[in-house]
Amino acid sequence: MGGEESPLPSWVGEWAHALLHCGDMRLLPAILLTLAACGDGEGEDTAIDPSTCKASNNPTLELAQYGPYGELSDGADFVYGHPPQGGAPYAPFSLRISGIEQGDMGMAIEMLATDSSSGEELGTGEYMQRFICSNVGDNSGKFVGADLHMRFYGWELDDLEGRTSDVTISASNDAGDRLETSFQGILIRE
Repeated sequence: MGGEESPLPSWVGEWAHALLHCGDMRLLPAILLTLAACGDGEGEDTAIDPSTCKASNNPTLELAQYGPYGELSDGADFVYGHPPQGGAPYAPFSLRISGIEQGDMGMAIEMLATDSSSGEELGTGEYMQRFICSNVGDNSGKFVGADLHMRFYGWELDDLEGRTSDVTISASNDAGDRLETSFQGILIRE
């Protein structure tokens, strides 16, 4: 190897040298495997191309719970329950956004459920959510993210069962995009 330049940064050799002198070699195989997996950076780029999620004249915000997007329309049941970690009752929602270009830059999400008869506030949720541009299946070309929980603070599980609620969920970003969807549904205990 006389005079050849190593493809690895100099700190790798210094670190390996220090490891050899400290006497604990148990980590060496894991370190070598990690370095080999890093490669030389000339492999195929598998990152998602954000331009897959294109702006359109009809941007949409879609909701789902445990089924397909679009299942939550007027008259639909929507499920609530007691969260595994404890606390106030909750209703999980999956959101999917299409027709905007900057869903991956963070969206302010506001969730509100009110009793359809009395107008009384039942559930709320406010989040700052970063969405990912999907490139697979039905979600391809759309922004998706982690489930968000509407919480029913001050309510017992039994007090919510069967109540008809007006639900509104909105998403907005710094680019000026604002999307909103709503439905009237019946709370069904999980």
